[in-house]
This record gives sequence, structure tokens and C-alpha cells, in this order.
Amino acid sequence: VKRSLRGISENDILGLPLMTDERKLACIQFLNLIMNASYSVEPLLAPILAFRMVRLSIDHGICKLSAFAFGLYGAWLVSAANSDFEGGYRMGRLAITLMNRLEAKEFIPRVHTTVYGFINIWKEPFQAGLGKHLEGYEAGVLSGDMEYGIGGLFQYSTTALNMCGENLETLDNNIRLYARRAMQCGQKVALKSLVAIHDQVLILMGSSECSFSSFFDSDEEALYQSAVRENDKSFCRFVLFKRKFLAFLFGDMETALELFELGSQYSMGANGRLSHIILGIVL
Repeated sequence: VKRSLRGISENDILGLPLMTDERKLACIQFLNLIMNASYSVEPLLAPILAFRMVRLSIDHGICKLSAFAFGLYGAWLVSAANSDFEGGYRMGRLAITLMNRLEAKEFIPRVHTTVYGFINIWKEPFQAGLGKHLEGYEAGVLSGDMEYGIGGLFQYSTTALNMCGENLETLDNNIRLYARRAMQCGQKVALKSLVAIHDQVLILMGSSECSFSSFFDSDEEALYQSAVRENDKSFCRFVLFKRKFLAFLFGDMETALELFELGSQYSMGANGRLSHIILGIVL
């Protein structure tokens, strides 16, 4: 992909012809549909799918999904394998421009989740993306893309809590509603992550309520062990980060370091959120 893009400017990409081959359109749509599942089960597979989407766009013309493809490529550029923040930021801007130019409103949830959740956090204040995540959810409601729409609520919640210092009581009410919405929409992966965030909020508030018990009639450890057996890397990673962050905040550095090392086996294939990196440096 890097070789394919060498010597090609953003304007060159914007000037590419539209993709018209129905088989190629079906192929890029298939890659789009399996992207989230592949990332949840095996994060290192997701970049390969993104590369295929970008190559299809370069070789056979751009389509609405090309905006998502270049956003994914930008997320890979800012990952730990590259740490090319300038290049990733350029791809993020290109993704937004493509989305607007092709009037791809139905893909706002996917593009916003990728660009504002993984790329722009390295170049802009965290607060700048909060409204974009909520816009992504609202666009998902309109288009029916609740997979990434609910994902926008997850991005908003974890950023607002861990990096923006929003009021805990407000977050308690909002994330509780977001988790219920995820449950209504059958978004089980996002639901578990939102419940983990909500439980973190409750602990920081000093509440005796357990969010896992409220939503799953179970406890965190039982769900975590189930995720380990099922190789649910996404949930394992998030539970360990939640525990690590709480241990750090409460001054238990030894436990935080143990959790940091334990979590390294669930690689995201990316730098992840700046909060993870800052915590890693401190530990």
C-alpha cells in the first residue's frame, strides 16, 4: 500500500474515477462488514483488511467506503508499528474529505469512530472529538448502522471518563443510558465495554452498585474468565485496562504493573489511546 501511494497526493486520490465494477464493490463491502468482528477477535488481522480496501480504491476507483478505508489506513499509520502521526493525520483528513465529497452520510459512524477515535487524538485535544462521537451515533440511528453508532457512544464514554475529566454523576447517567441502548440494539461487544466503563465510574464515585450485576446478573471476574476461554481479546483487554487504571489512580503501582504486563498479551496492533501509553510510561 505504501508503494502504491508513493508519489500520489491527496488531490490525486480525490480525483480518482468512481468504482463501477460490481464485483469490486461487493468485495470492498464484504471487507467492510467483517472489519469490526476481525478487530474484536484478532486485532492484527484488521490492518490486512484495511490494506485490501485501500488497494481496491487505488486500483479500481473510489467509492463511499473508500473514506472508511483511508481512515483505517491512517489508524494503522499512527499505530505502534509506524508511529507516523503526520501521515496518519493526513489520511484522516482525506477520509473526512472523501466522505463529504461523496456524500457518504451513511458511513459517518465508521469514519468518525476511526478518525476521531484513533487518529486525531494524537494531534488534537481529546475534547475536540467528543461531539464527533455523538454525531456518529446520531448518524448511525438515521442510517441503521448501530454497530458503529453504538461504538461512537463507547468512544465518547471512555474518552470523557479517562481523558476529559467529565462529571462522574453525569457520566453515570449517560453511560447507563448508552448501555441500555446497546442492549436494545443487540450490540453485545459494545455493551460489555460500556458496562465496564460504567462500573469504573461507579467505583470512582464510591458506589456499592456493580454495573455487571445490574446488566448481566453476573460479576466482572466471571465474565472475564468466560472471555478468556472464548478468546474474546477485546473484552479481556478492556477489563484489564480498567483494573490497571483504577489500581494506578488508587496508588497501587505494583498491581497496576502486573496488570499492565498481563494486558500485553492482548495486543491491539496499535498504539491505542494516549491514556494507555501515558500509563505505560509511568509504570
